[in-house]
Amino acid sequence: MRQDILHYYREARQHQLSTYGPNGLQIDGVDQHQFTGGGAAYGHHASAAYFFARRQDSFCKSLADNIEAAAGQHASAAYWRARRQPAQ
Repeated sequence: MRQDILHYYREARQHQLSTYGPNGLQIDGVDQHQFTGGGAAYGHHASAAYFFARRQDSFCKSLADNIEAAAGQHASAAYWRARRQPAQ
């Protein structure tokens, strides 16, 4: 597994473990044993964490590409603005 995806996978699994627990639902004083958290359907936590990691990695890469492209556009715009200034 690629290291960047592994990083996000571990992050997602840690979040699942830290948010999983009883929700405190009680009916007539009886705990209903319903568990919340984890961000996935029962039995699908590992695959949900893996797909979260892939989405997060893809988002970060596309964001970096967009920032890089925008930086080039800003530099070009500054150049043309400087050329259009009237000579003093």
